[in-house]
Amino acid sequence: MPNLALKQVFQHIKQQTPLLVRFVSLAFQSSFNRAYLNPELHRQLKEIDTHLSTHSYFAGDVFSYADILMWFPLYAASYATPQFAQYQSIQHYFTQIQSRPAFNAAMARGQWSASYFEHYWSITQ
Repeated sequence: MPNLALKQVFQHIKQQTPLLVRFVSLAFQSSFNRAYLNPELHRQLKEIDTHLSTHSYFAGDVFSYADILMWFPLYAASYATPQFAQYQSIQHYFTQIQSRPAFNAAMARGQWSASYFEHYWSITQ
């Protein structure tokens, strides 16, 4: 989901802009988010939610590499998208994935920091 990356890039541009002219980057970021990124993310998440409403996983009813690859951007979108709670099938998908013992073992082995991740993506709202 490159649109999530764009949200993060614009956030960092805004943070790195000198204070006296920060309003310019803030106006650009806000306009771009409102006019393009937020509607496009909503469209993509709606399609994913529709797919997951009829399938347990991305490749049908069997867990696959697609699920491993899609977990990260969807989890990032849960923090970067203000209305994420409306996607009930994606929420259920998270519950399924996060209840897998192998998922929890991988998170522990990778020393996953949920608080850092949450902070990093929540600033893009």
